[in-house]
Order: sequence, then C-alpha cells, then structure tokens
Amino acid sequence: MKKKACLVFVFAIILGCATGTTAKDVGKDTSSRSSQDESIIRVMTTTPIIADWVSEIAGDNLFVESIIPYGVNPHSYQSGAKEIAKITESDLIFSIGLKYEGAKITKLLANNSEIKLVEIGNIISSTEFSEETDKQSSNQGIDDPHFWFDPIRVIDAVKLITTELSSLNPDESDYYNNRLKKYIAELEALDKYIRDAVNQIPINNREFMTAHESLGYISKRYDIDVIHAVIPNVSSETGVKPEDLVNAVKLIKKHDIKVIFLENETPDKSAKTVADETGIKVVSGLGVETLKDKSQNYVTFMKSNIDIIIENLKAQ
Repeated sequence: MKKKACLVFVFAIILGCATGTTAKDVGKDTSSRSSQDESIIRVMTTTPIIADWVSEIAGDNLFVESIIPYGVNPHSYQSGAKEIAKITESDLIFSIGLKYEGAKITKLLANNSEIKLVEIGNIISSTEFSEETDKQSSNQGIDDPHFWFDPIRVIDAVKLITTELSSLNPDESDYYNNRLKKYIAELEALDKYIRDAVNQIPINNREFMTAHESLGYISKRYDIDVIHAVIPNVSSETGVKPEDLVNAVKLIKKHDIKVIFLENETPDKSAKTVADETGIKVVSGLGVETLKDKSQNYVTFMKSNIDIIIENLKAQ
C-alpha cells in the first residue's frame, strides 16, 4: 500500500521543512519516524488547518502530517526533499484546492497521481470574488479558497473528510462518525459565537478593509461588510499596481471606512501606504492563512480573529 520514496536521493540537496503530526499531536516532529512501518495509515494535508480538521476526526487512529509548517504563508511556500518523501509514503492527501496551494506543491502532488488527492474546496461550494465590484460577489469572478472563514462550510469539509477516512479505514468508520458529531457541535457553537459577537457591533460600524481578499466568507455568512481590499486578489502574493492603491483610497472615502486590518502572512507596506493617505486606523494581528503554532487549533484561530475584528469595530 505504501509508495517507495525513491525520489528522495535525487532531491536530497533540496532544503525542505514540513510539519509532522499525529492525529493526537498536530505539529509533532516526525523526522525520525521509520518509513518501514507499513501498518500505519498516513494522511498528508497541505496546510495545518486541514491537518487540525483531520485530527479532530481521526483521533489517535491515523498518522497525519501537514506539508506546510505553522506560521508560513501557503501561497508562497516552497517544498523540498522531505515533502517528496512523505508524499510518496502517504495513503491519502487533502488539499484546499481552488488554486490555493503554490505552483510547486501543486505540481508535486500532480506528479504523484497514484495517491488519492481530495481537493476539499473543489468539492464543497465556494464563494466567488469579482475584481470589478467593491465587495465579494456570489455570482461572478474567481473562486475564493478561504472557505475556513465560514464554520458552516467547514462542517461540509469535515463531513467529506470523515467519508474519505471511513473509506480508507472502514473498520473505524463508527469511531470517525462519532467524533464527527462532537466536532460538528463545536463548529455550530463557533458559528453562534461569531453571530453573537457581530451583533455587538452597531449596524453603521460594520464595514472595514483588509490587505487582500480573504474574508469574503465572513461577509457572506454574517452581517458585516468586508470592502474591496488593497490587494484585489484572493492570493496575497499578487503584486500591487498603482491603480489598486488609488482605488482603495477612493473606496475608503466612498464608504467612510474607519479601519483596515493587516494580516500576519501578508506584506503590509501597501496597506500602510493607503492608511497613511486616508488617516484610517491600522490594526495588525489577523491570522488569515494558517495556524500560528501547534498550540492553536482551528476554533481558537477563528475566535482570535473574530475578537480582533469585533473589538476594533466596536471602538469606532
């Protein structure tokens, strides 16, 4: 069942670093783990957020790893020899899809087509982004891959994960489904947490701007408006054109925006330039693309971001 990591020697000079995890301890270093243990079912994910979801369902039954380490922007991460070895030894791989992962990782996964790859975002419904409008659009533009900012869509994601794990390891299907029920309850509680938090903000204070288009799902699910970002693209690696800065300034004035949120993983020079030009408040600390370290899980990641947003919108 396991694939031989024969490509490791060819790519040994390439530097790489991956986040190794077990289902119980996401983030644990597994570099010394024996590749000869063929009895262990190995599941690879492209990001720590997906690894956390898989671990919530798998419990202690599977060995789970994330290709991309904690605190690293998945849009720009460069994979290496360790990733090649671990991918070739995997039984199942989960990715975001929707062109979210970088070109190098995407090519690496495509070159191992004998391993089942589940692109979660391509299967569950997605929100589309239009560069022609001020805000996120539900009927035109390109797919927004940041669906984890909608806990209800994440329920669809973990249901899909449960189905795939049950197919891979049918003897534990009941175990996975029981854990799914418990995790769905956590996600529903998270949804309520966000709704209750948003309800604390006066209606006329619910508009803000971000560095790049990443919070469209919050805008679509909850009653807040994320205005067109400084970088008008769902990838933070997209370059900023002069007209983007001019447009951002115009939108701030048009909508009377009072605050712009900066993201930990996104360069903030352009956003700060816009803030300096308009005098709006700059707030840093949002974690948009990944978990910061192994002490953080998806639920605490979301609550941290929501708390930052709500605290600053209430203070306007």
